[in-house]
Order: sequence, then structure tokens, then C-alpha cells
Amino acid sequence: MKKIFQLGKSFRNKETSGSLHNPEFTLLEWYRAYADYNDIMKDTEDLVDSLAMAVCGKHEVIFGDTKIDTKTPWPRVKVKDLFKEHAGIGENELTDEELLRVAVAKKGYHVDSGTPYEDLFYLVFMNEIEPKLGMKRPVIVYDYPAQMAALAKRSEDDNRYAERFEVYIAGVELCNAFTELNDPEEQEARLKAEQEQRKTMGKDQYGVDQSFIGALKFGMPPASGNALGVDRLAMILTNTEDINDMMLFPLRDL
Repeated sequence: MKKIFQLGKSFRNKETSGSLHNPEFTLLEWYRAYADYNDIMKDTEDLVDSLAMAVCGKHEVIFGDTKIDTKTPWPRVKVKDLFKEHAGIGENELTDEELLRVAVAKKGYHVDSGTPYEDLFYLVFMNEIEPKLGMKRPVIVYDYPAQMAALAKRSEDDNRYAERFEVYIAGVELCNAFTELNDPEEQEARLKAEQEQRKTMGKDQYGVDQSFIGALKFGMPPASGNALGVDRLAMILTNTEDINDMMLFPLRDL
């Protein structure tokens, strides 16, 4: 099938509770063969803008006290530019784990030699960058460091980055998307490296999904896909600031 989608429930064990999180939530996922993340960016902005028109009657949503203009096309900004603008961290530091560790430590965050790259990245991103994103218009944040995109194809322009993007509206992450990695050898190597990292960190171990690797070896065309949080989208469209108010049985009430 060249185009597929799924609208269904997902469950994440030990998901942090809060105004934006619930262990059980609804995802809209779609995938297109012979497409890349630029195609999915357009899919996403067209979907959200059309829903804003259907629900709110105009190219605008209000979330809290913030008015957001949903007209397309949306602004797009690279991750490296956000780190430079909001955190003063340059490209060389961002793409090198040890240099990033030093930069994060200088900012006063508690890190040590065992802090993985992902945690270093998110300490800065979630505290200094994410709350500022999409406050007037939705924004597409793209080209994440390759360490932050285990299933995404590396950028042909610079292999330190991967073709991954997220959308932010009023500081809320709405989706996670990327050009799919369809090289079976690289995918297996990445999954094995992730296993070793989890082992070093004392986390639960999971075997490499060989049926997945086998499917890639059989032949997967160039493709791209997205996973969009339906509950969060409904929050934004209805100006509901707590995800628990979107659900019949939120965890906090059980």
C-alpha cells in the first residue's frame, strides 16, 4: 500500500502524568511511499489548518491567552538554529556529545560522564527552547541531530543530522515525523547500538526486531510518515489546557 494511516490508542508504560501527558492516548499515524519529510510537513500543516477552519471558523486558534495564526505555509526552523538563538550553543557543540556535555554543565545542569546524549539534548531543549515555540504561529522544527532520530534517514546535505521534524503550537509538541530509514544494515546497527546504551544505563533490554529488519531487506521504498497526538490537537482546537479534560478515564481519576 502506497499510502496508509491508523487512528488508534497507544500506551506508554511509566509515562509522566501532567497537563500534556497520559499513559493511554490517541495517535493518528500516516505513511506515504515515495515521499520525504517535506511532503509530510505540508500534509501536517494542511490538516491542522483545515481543522482550525472547521472547528473555529477561521485560520486561528486560541490556546490559553495565546492567539495562533494557522494559515499555511508555517515557518520552519532548524534545530541547530534554535540552540544557537535560545541557548547560545553552536553547531559543533550540538553535534559532538562531549562538547555538548561541557556546554550543558556550564549552564548549571547536573550532568556527569554517564549522562547520555539524549538527556543532554533535552535538558536544554525542554527548558530553554520548547516553551518559546509556536507562540504566534505553529512552527516546524526540523533536522534533528542524528543521535535524536533512531529510525530516520540521515540528511544528504550533512549526515550529522537526520530528516526528522516536530510541530509546536503554543509550546506544545504536536507530532513527530521523519523520512524513514530504509537501509537494513544501518537500521540494525543503530538498534544494536541502542541496546548497548540501554545496557550501560541499566535499563530494560529489548531484542532487535528481526522481522522488521527482514522487511527492510525484502525491500522498502523511500517513504515518510508522521505520528500526531490527537488528544493534544483536540486540546488546541478547543482551548483546553489539560489533557485530562479530553479523556473519559484519565489516569489521575483512576
